[in-house]
Amino acid sequence: MRTKKERIHFIRELREKGLSFEEIGKQLGITKQRANVLYSYDPTLITTTKWSKLYPTFIEEYTINNLPINKIAEKYGCSISVIQNCFKKYGIKANKKRGRKQSSEVTA
Repeated sequence: MRTKKERIHFIRELREKGLSFEEIGKQLGITKQRANVLYSYDPTLITTTKWSKLYPTFIEEYTINNLPINKIAEKYGCSISVIQNCFKKYGIKANKKRGRKQSSEVTA
């Protein structure tokens, strides 16, 4: 099996030979759309979001200041999924019960 880099190079070679994306896709066992995406792939582009620059801050708030993710999201005006994506990118496991009261602490 080829690496992604090798597949991209191979697709570009086939395209230079005049093959359509449909023909390339059939050879590789992928769709013509996927062949086009791989052909157009530029590894120099780095995907960033408007929140990317705050990722270290989110991590600090969670690991050092012990804030739960909903409070971090509220504090910075973003959605919880932004925080979850940050943690996923950096391999941080979020404790779903952080910040919640224990059942023995809840009063009736």
